[in-house]
Amino acid sequence: MKKVLFVASEVSPYAKSGGLADVAGSLPKELLKMGYDIKVVMPLYREVKQQMEYVTDYPIYMQGRKENCIVRKHIQNVEDKNLTTYFIDNIRYFDRDGLYCHPDEAERFAFFDKAVVELIRIEKPEVVHLNDWQTGPIALLLREKHKDIKTKIIYTIHNMEYNGRFNKGNMYHLDLDDSYFTPEGIEFYGDMSFSKAGIVYADMITTVSKTYANEIQTSEYGFGYEGLMSLKARQEKLIGITNAIDYEEYDPKNDKELYKNYTAETLELKKENKKALQKELGFEERDVPLLSIISRVVSHKGYDILVEGLNELLKKDIQFVALGVGDKHYINRLEYLKEKYPGKVSVNHFFDHELAKRIYAGSDIFLMPSVFEPCGLSQLISFRYGTVPVVRSTGGLRDTVIGYGADKEKLILNTFKQVMIIRSNKESKHVRAYFSSIPVIEDNEYKTKKHLVIQNYNKISLIDLLDNIVHEFNHAINSYTNEIKTTNKYLLLRTGLTYRIYKKDNLDFLKVLNKSFHFQIEETFFQKFPYIYQNHLKHHNDKLTLNILWQFHI
Repeated sequence: MKKVLFVASEVSPYAKSGGLADVAGSLPKELLKMGYDIKVVMPLYREVKQQMEYVTDYPIYMQGRKENCIVRKHIQNVEDKNLTTYFIDNIRYFDRDGLYCHPDEAERFAFFDKAVVELIRIEKPEVVHLNDWQTGPIALLLREKHKDIKTKIIYTIHNMEYNGRFNKGNMYHLDLDDSYFTPEGIEFYGDMSFSKAGIVYADMITTVSKTYANEIQTSEYGFGYEGLMSLKARQEKLIGITNAIDYEEYDPKNDKELYKNYTAETLELKKENKKALQKELGFEERDVPLLSIISRVVSHKGYDILVEGLNELLKKDIQFVALGVGDKHYINRLEYLKEKYPGKVSVNHFFDHELAKRIYAGSDIFLMPSVFEPCGLSQLISFRYGTVPVVRSTGGLRDTVIGYGADKEKLILNTFKQVMIIRSNKESKHVRAYFSSIPVIEDNEYKTKKHLVIQNYNKISLIDLLDNIVHEFNHAINSYTNEIKTTNKYLLLRTGLTYRIYKKDNLDFLKVLNKSFHFQIEETFFQKFPYIYQNHLKHHNDKLTLNILWQFHI
């Protein structure tokens, strides 16, 4: 049984700020079920409320100052197996409000990394799995300062934008001298980089989707690391493995947060969730398209084009709900739309996990117009609850959402990719990133049509595309038989938007979709293990490889 130590700065259900916590909370559970001896370690933040058991303590020296590290643990029962999560406890560094964005961020996680290295010495895992910049220096410390510890190291990049870049002086918190401050080491354009430490010294680098693994090798998405990532790819040390969600946590059949539980056989109850959500949000209870977005309110989530498009789209007979915290500029613009279109917009600039689930269940259309999205979990959750996601073709969205084109061309006409074509004349790096990311059509039959197809779409805007959504939605309400009572399942398969079926016991609407249209939809399911996107790639030397979570020499 292979011993694995999974290291992350946040883990659900203990502490969460984003998708990393969801993955770190669900993936170790599945690996435990599959027979791995896996344990998790994270900081003990103030917001962690679970009762802990003392394990051990030891000193950590921070530039000569002695800090005490107390290791505690909490155990979860997973199908009659115990999943242990260790917590690194130190009042100075972690007993404060908020997980991140503190002025001594580099020092805090340098302490955490050094403390984890000592725990590794105690636990003696065969594999250490590091996640995101906060854990990157652990790879360096193991390879350069603790060479007697023989373990394999995997480093997963969840979002390259957040890469732990700090001024040079912070490297001394890691007990490193200037010999490491080189282009071959952790120097990064005059600063030091936590992420670079992980990338350079780990045995294998993974990202959270296949497309994102390619994207971070480009200047648009590499954030300065594209050269290094390209080198790792050539060395066969970079792979993309798509994230997934916890199907027990997100299960409309048993979800206690929903107004009504439902399955693929009781779809009429999804419509009851929509009515109840409309009532909760203060909307009129009518069969109109209910659009939603749940994300951080920031530009790279596509809010720049979203708020502009909604200003026109809300003139139609629709409803829209937004949930999330972030940039006040966009929140204020959403509040303006709420005042301009009373009774049609709900703005919730906070995060509420229970409300989020009710929005997933009650919405007809879920919007993800992201500039970039390493993987994205919201589209997977919307699939799970039978809500059609409308996404831009980037990163994990491109890998997990199959688009259908109205013109029957062999093209993935994911909505927001087309939005940027009309906007490509604007002086915006985000616009240029959108435009340059349009993929080349691989099918030889259509290569000659690429220019013509793009030209045909050069006048399509977000408003036009979403207007098609409303038109098709209302047409469906008026035209389809009473046999299909909910209105979210047959949307837009003729307008180039998105749908994908993940798992047979999901809310896959294959039956009703095929009854609704004159063509058959090809089934696409995940493999046996829903949490893990298995990779059956072989290394060049054909040595035994792990093909579940990582891939490197054993």
